Amino acid sequence: ADGAAAMLRHQKPLGYVGLWAEHALLNHSCAPNTSAVVIGDRMLLHAAAPVAAGEELTRSYLGAAGTLPAPQRAAALREAGWEFP
Repeated sequence: ADGAAAMLRHQKPLGYVGLWAEHALLNHSCAPNTSAVVIGDRMLLHAAAPVAAGEELTRSYLGAAGTLPAPQRAAALREAGWEFP
């Protein structure tokens, strides 16, 4: 269920439901440095950009909406109850 790859193929991204404890520890970024792919019952995390030693790994909490322009991403986060400057 790689949402980014599905979008590039002009396909509707498929969702997935699961609990991956380590992935839940990642903080949100509107410019995340990781991307996740679910294969079977495993979630694989890979760097979307070079990550320096000690740098925080981040992800987008928005799923497919993470590719929207910044103002729309901010609106989606606020609508979901997230507050930020």
